[in-house]
Amino acid sequence: MNKSSKPLIFYILFLVVIVTVFFIAIVITKISYDETVKAKDEALRKLKFENQKLVSLQAEYQDETTEEKIRSAAITQLGMIKRIEPTIVFSVSKEKIEELQEELNNRYE
Repeated sequence: MNKSSKPLIFYILFLVVIVTVFFIAIVITKISYDETVKAKDEALRKLKFENQKLVSLQAEYQDETTEEKIRSAAITQLGMIKRIEPTIVFSVSKEKIEELQEELNNRYE
């Protein structure tokens, strides 16, 4: 090889190395991007599944907390009965309430 072709060969070799490094960087970036997109899609799929599970559990909770279900469980499992009339009745005259109200007002004035 003569002296004039050596710089050209080094220049071409340098360009090939630079192009190769850029190509490898692009491939690594593309692979990384694809993995990130795949992880994002998997996370979105899991989120959608968990949201559906949450909605299902909320519907089940609402179904189980209805008055009919609670009353049915109280009667069958606990042997409870529904009270028809109250057993204790408190009665206070309106005059007695007014007297106590006046007494409290006088005491704290």
